[in-house]
Amino acid sequence: MSASSALDSGYTLPVWVTVAAVAAVRHLRGDPPAERIGLELLQPSGQRELPIEAVAPFADGSALAISRCDPGPGMDLTRGLAVWVRARWSEPLEGACFDVQAGAGVGRLAEGGEVCLSGFARELLQHNLAGLVPADRSVSLEVVLPQGRERALRTSNAAFGVVEGLALIGTQAEVQRSAAPDQLQGALDELRQRAKRPQGCPELVLVVGKTVWSWPLALAYQLNCCSKAAIGLGLSWLRQPSRGCSGCCCLATTANCSSWRAASFTPTTTWPMAALRC
Repeated sequence: MSASSALDSGYTLPVWVTVAAVAAVRHLRGDPPAERIGLELLQPSGQRELPIEAVAPFADGSALAISRCDPGPGMDLTRGLAVWVRARWSEPLEGACFDVQAGAGVGRLAEGGEVCLSGFARELLQHNLAGLVPADRSVSLEVVLPQGRERALRTSNAAFGVVEGLALIGTQAEVQRSAAPDQLQGALDELRQRAKRPQGCPELVLVVGKTVWSWPLALAYQLNCCSKAAIGLGLSWLRQPSRGCSGCCCLATTANCSSWRAASFTPTTTWPMAALRC
């Protein structure tokens, strides 16, 4: 039975990193092995028992634990992704009980080379590891995603300044279903309703990829489209780098849907700049 079989959604990548990290640290402590690891998810609150695939010691005193991503029923490229976390004791740190090193397949910031780790991911690790790490120590975590570099090619990570693998990001534990099959059906239903309006459909913006919703809306304004004309398709998983799509995309139509314009933008450190493509 999968971790999400009894739930409406699965869990984000930071959760599976934390599962493996906790299992590895428990092994360092000499705790008995377990097939499932209890985590406090924070957002939403509550504890879940999630599976761990394997834990093994190294001769240098470190320990490796492996978990496997289960994002639930939605279309998510982390499905089945193996997550390796190698843990070793280290000197105490101020303000945190751990530090994270980006191993193979883990996204780094192009500027500076730091691991791309969200605030939620850090908070989740700190909350679940604090009670396991002695006060006179910290734990160093090396995260490896064996298929991370390959799968990152199917994302827009590079456009956001993340290179070499998948970013360890997320703002909550449960996967949002914006890329689920029923999202497309919902968009089609909304489109049919708009087509039935007396005034027809003078303006329409189909947003491909709903995970950065505010940016496509900003782009819709730049295209002189009303924000109420936007429909989120949640189809970011259909993007193909070979077609030059380096960020979120919109398909905008005006004049009673008789003409189409495609637009894409690459986010910058200030604000996404639109580039129209006919």
